[in-house]
Amino acid sequence: MPLYELKCCAGHKSERFIPLANFSDPIICDCGQSARRSISAPMFSVDNTGYTCPVTGDWIGSKTAHKENLAKHGCRVLEAGETDQARRVRQEQDQKLDKAIENTVERTIESWDSGKKEALHNELVNGKLDLTVERL
Repeated sequence: MPLYELKCCAGHKSERFIPLANFSDPIICDCGQSARRSISAPMFSVDNTGYTCPVTGDWIGSKTAHKENLAKHGCRVLEAGETDQARRVRQEQDQKLDKAIENTVERTIESWDSGKKEALHNELVNGKLDLTVERL
């Protein structure tokens, strides 16, 4: 069934599938005016543009190569929602890890004598201590 672009005399544009059996029927726009039709350009689906395999670093340049690469490494295509779910789980794990680190640091500092705590405070206040947190 071909897809047609419709345009009425009022300038409204739309697209509609029209069976060839109904080709001679008059075409009416959604606004009620008669419309002119022209066949719409066909849609093409281009094969995967490619990516670098995160396991081997090899270039994967087609859908067939993609399927073979997944099978080779025992992987599968993620289903709808799995990426978001994995992201949420990772965020929850990161939050738990951050809290555990924070608790460990607090317990460690609390175990120090007052002189060591004061030295740390002075380094932080005077900008002599440069801290960077990195996650791998």
